[in-house]
Amino acid sequence: VNDVTPVIINRLPAQYFVMTCDERGGCGPNMRVYLSGQHCANMQKNGLEIADGGLSTQSAEVQTFGNYSYSFTVDTQALFTGSHYRVCVDLDGLSSTFGFG
Repeated sequence: VNDVTPVIINRLPAQYFVMTCDERGGCGPNMRVYLSGQHCANMQKNGLEIADGGLSTQSAEVQTFGNYSYSFTVDTQALFTGSHYRVCVDLDGLSSTFGFG
């Protein structure tokens, strides 16, 4: 993942993001993503993550947005204002090969 916008998160029931990936590959339409204030759940290999209050959002599907770009929407209402969050990506989505990273 090269870029995610917006960089400032609003506390919304449906916050929309656009994620741009490297043109050399890795990203794909089966990915699932979530936002985490801690480390990504790399042992979680089924693409599903449950929201944990202000610590993380529930995982979501991505939609193809354009060349090497994908969009996703997550509920950010419970996230803490002023905190930093990372985008956690499971490249194979609901398959069990990869975890979030």
